[in-house]
Amino acid sequence: MAKVWGPLHSDDARGKLAESMVFLGWRGLKTVRMWKKPANPKTEDQQTQRDVFSSAVADYHTLKPADQVAWKLRASGEKVSGFNAYVKEFIDAKIDVGAYNTISSVSITQSGGVCTVHCKFETSQTARLKAGSTRGTWTIEVTSATKNTAQHLKYDNYASETIYYYMIESIAASCPGETGHYQFETSA
Repeated sequence: MAKVWGPLHSDDARGKLAESMVFLGWRGLKTVRMWKKPANPKTEDQQTQRDVFSSAVADYHTLKPADQVAWKLRASGEKVSGFNAYVKEFIDAKIDVGAYNTISSVSITQSGGVCTVHCKFETSQTARLKAGSTRGTWTIEVTSATKNTAQHLKYDNYASETIYYYMIESIAASCPGETGHYQFETSA
């Protein structure tokens, strides 16, 4: 049943009318389209796409709440949610190279003027830490030499009592992966 606000063709209508028309808003336009029963072919390509999408959604839900908040911060200012930003990165990597390296459990410790970022990779890879005092502007880059699933990236090139943003990425072309944007304040 279509829901109508005001006269049918002059204001706004949304929904299906008698399996013949569909009223909708699209990019600010009020449109009417012919209703067509959706075909749901089970081609190999569609099944593959559904599997990749399902994997991306399931993978996002395995992230810790702090990792999901980091994806929300990464997507802030854009017209997508953190969830959508993550799913896009996952699907793009799966399409491009056939693999995505989930990076999770990200935390940071400060001791003796050195910050150490801890994270866990789904598969063993070399990691790169990017940090800066402005989100998205990375003035510090540190690459780990180890290829462990547990990464510990250390850096000491920062100002005290400053808010920094950081992210981590897998730099292996065969298994890319990224995190959202995290933030922390350095101690005095």
